[in-house]
Amino acid sequence: MEIISSVNYSETMQKKVEPYLEKYRVIKYFERTKGEPICYERYAMPDAKACVIISHGFTENSDKYHEQAYYFLNEGYSVYIINHRGHGRSFRMTKDPSLVHIKDFNGLTEDLPSLRQR
Repeated sequence: MEIISSVNYSETMQKKVEPYLEKYRVIKYFERTKGEPICYERYAMPDAKACVIISHGFTENSDKYHEQAYYFLNEGYSVYIINHRGHGRSFRMTKDPSLVHIKDFNGLTEDLPSLRQR
């Protein structure tokens, strides 16, 4: 497997990785709680070996994991990356997109089974 070098990293991501991902990327939403849409990215590989679900960390979002999605796709796996509530393009309890506010961290893990059904 080819690992992306730190030399010319931005250029490689822009010219190679992102165009490759775009062929497979579908951005979708689901609502586990009415009125609170949760965004996720789906990269469906035809005849995939299996599916990988990436659950980002606090104050992160799916954008940080495009390189990892690229590696998994190249190895024949489909990839789902959730934008947890309060993060990325998902429902927020605050209007300021630079802030993350979570009422209950259990909600983050309770959203994951809903993603698996997509």
